[in-house]
Amino acid sequence: MAKTVRRTLVVANKTWEADPLVTVLSSARGRPASVAFTPSTGQRGLRGVATGPGGPVEIWCLQELMDPAKSSSSTEEKARVLPALVGAPDVAMVVAFGTAATPGPDSLNGCVVIGTRVFVHDPKPPRTTSHWPPTAPDRLQISPAAEERFGALTGADYRLPVEARFLVPPLNPAPARVVLAAANYVALSDVNITDYTDYAWADGETVDAFIAAHVRSPIGSLETTHGVIRSYTTAPFMFVSGITDRVGAFNAELAPREYAQSFAAAHNAGVALAYLVPQLPPPPAKP
Repeated sequence: MAKTVRRTLVVANKTWEADPLVTVLSSARGRPASVAFTPSTGQRGLRGVATGPGGPVEIWCLQELMDPAKSSSSTEEKARVLPALVGAPDVAMVVAFGTAATPGPDSLNGCVVIGTRVFVHDPKPPRTTSHWPPTAPDRLQISPAAEERFGALTGADYRLPVEARFLVPPLNPAPARVVLAAANYVALSDVNITDYTDYAWADGETVDAFIAAHVRSPIGSLETTHGVIRSYTTAPFMFVSGITDRVGAFNAELAPREYAQSFAAAHNAGVALAYLVPQLPPPPAKP
């Protein structure tokens, strides 16, 4: 009987997040020498396959799987297509990839946050066209199988070549652009946001909901989709967030130069992901 091939999936949220990731993987100077990248030849949503010592890693763009007639920010539409992708029985690991904000007064713009935990909050925005009910609202979701092996993914030999390739975002960059990686970092996701002006209050409400839940884990990043992806897989899970702005500073640190700020953050996240490929997927759990 043929052995079942276990698949490792990287799921980027938007096309403009997937584009810099593919740019990095396509460059021999952006990825490690042990990784090769083969662009997709036409399968919808599949951008290509990165192959390292651990095996192939599929690069997917969630937006390209969605109905183009729907808002590309619709959580409801994302939830429609995700089960068939990340919930498949042959999936060995899922990595959510995208750009995000961070709470607090200090800029981390241009840094990359890597973690394994998520927290989903629905602020019920009044102007939304998306009405997805979270599967585990306002609760910490943990991926023990990923946490057990997290240290091997972020050793000292990993950080130096990654950080040396980081770009500097144009608006309020962090004093030093670094990888911030910890198994207990939490990705907060505020869902059902289809009007960007709602971020002004919904992001803060999501942070408040996290604090009110008395979660004893640090916030890694805040965006819209990492937690939704995690909701539809039981495989080991990680997230990779390229930081664009501080919570509450969207109009000052992202909107004025959105393309450049987002590209730099997604590029840096792409480098971090490229150098994770040799260690993905994690080894099977011990019996």
